[in-house]
Amino acid sequence: MSDFLFGDLSPSTAILGILLGMLLAVVSCGLGAVMPRLLKPTVTASGEKKEYMDLVSNGQVLFDDNRKEGQTCVHSAQIFEKQVDFNAFSKQFCKIYGSNGRFGQRLVNKGDERPYWIKPDPYWRPEDNISCVTDRTDHKGFEEMLGKMCATPLPLSQPLWQLVYFQNYVREDNGELTSAFIWKYHHSMADGFTAMRHTCSHCVPVAEGQKMEDVFIKPKAGAKRSRPSLLTIAKKTVTAFCKLVFLPKDPVSPCKPNYTQHHGSKRATAFTYLGEEFSVAKIKEIAHSATTTDHKKSVNDVLLAAISRALGMYCEEKKDKMDNVKIPENFQSAMWVSLDRASPFKFEEGERRWGNEGLGVCYLSLPIGVKSAVDQLNIVYHRIRDLIGSPEPLLANKLQALIALLPYPIAHFLWPRVTDKVTLSISNVPGPQAQLRWPVNRDEDLKEQIPRSGIIRDMLFFVPPVYDIGIMASIISYNNRVNVGMTTAGEWIDQDDVHHIIYDLVPRAMRDIRDGVASCENTE
Repeated sequence: MSDFLFGDLSPSTAILGILLGMLLAVVSCGLGAVMPRLLKPTVTASGEKKEYMDLVSNGQVLFDDNRKEGQTCVHSAQIFEKQVDFNAFSKQFCKIYGSNGRFGQRLVNKGDERPYWIKPDPYWRPEDNISCVTDRTDHKGFEEMLGKMCATPLPLSQPLWQLVYFQNYVREDNGELTSAFIWKYHHSMADGFTAMRHTCSHCVPVAEGQKMEDVFIKPKAGAKRSRPSLLTIAKKTVTAFCKLVFLPKDPVSPCKPNYTQHHGSKRATAFTYLGEEFSVAKIKEIAHSATTTDHKKSVNDVLLAAISRALGMYCEEKKDKMDNVKIPENFQSAMWVSLDRASPFKFEEGERRWGNEGLGVCYLSLPIGVKSAVDQLNIVYHRIRDLIGSPEPLLANKLQALIALLPYPIAHFLWPRVTDKVTLSISNVPGPQAQLRWPVNRDEDLKEQIPRSGIIRDMLFFVPPVYDIGIMASIISYNNRVNVGMTTAGEWIDQDDVHHIIYDLVPRAMRDIRDGVASCENTE
């Protein structure tokens, strides 16, 4: 199989790849032409219009481990720079988000037909989904609440979102009181990338005169790449398809001690700011120092290598507690990718604003059993570069859509068998590199909205693990600050252990990489 996937391309393989590509193209075009007819809006018995979702979002509903216990939800955790009055914030939030789009609709999932959205019950109000904690809450308490929310299902009787506001959040760095919140919503409403765009579409830079388009990292123009040959495209297509369909499950390890999560299992969550020691600027310096003539490292390479190394350290610490378990050399990870090419900070007129239609995923093999931090960084670099230009995210998107189109019992059987091959799921989002005020309506007077909004200090997005995926690692860079977090299946990796990974092992891994790169520089 390895020769088939990575060896010299044979004529038969090339032909297979071309035929497969043609088949997928036909299927994709067919879905685009047929689905509007198949999902033509109908009405309920009472005459209310049903609004169907895109197929990938439909798959996110199928991904629910159990309709009562294992919903797939996005959790946005944000901390303000200063205190913001809850009543004022709630009023502003409800005005901008509370009853708009999917936030003002109810999901119906009966199992005998496609899930659909309808209006909520007449007595429902957005304020019903918002609560406030007035007690002083430190970061540990904030993390515990996040873990509870990750494990608690949302009621299907009302719109699938919830916001818990902390009026008196105690900052970790200086003990001052500020405010924070956790905003939870079902994944079928929007993926994490769309959630970031939703956030940024209702933000303004704090610095006077600064524009939103100026605060995002702009990729530098690299060398022009030659157009790949048909044989190269065929090989990449075959490789991607085989990975998505035939890749075996990761072996049992301390990060994945068994293949069955119990229904209603707990979730453990930890996240932190890496500090000035590892700001975006400092990590760029590490990446620059690790760059060789032909291999230009990035912030993304360093951060993913640190996650790999931290998990490897954790496995080494726990290996003696598991009988007959060998620590694998690699973990398979699901790295989520946005297929959208739209503005990161606003929605254009007529653009899709809800759902997961632009969500793709690729499998990234992370080196766990490598002792040298520099070698680990180099391996991650090469494996990420191997994925550049791969059709894997697009194929995964179409495969999810195809499965979601099948009859419900078949789709519900197939979905986890395609998605649970990995040990962890990873989201790495390069956010805006300036402080932002949120939530605001840019079309209205900003001065009037200042008392009802806050300056974001830290933010992070979480999707708790479901099925056999036990870890979700999340990274976001914002305003030169890097936040790293992790949510886990609590019966596999408990709260103390996930806290240890994020607060101790990830910073230690970052220092290993930094010091290893510096040592290599000194010996040259």
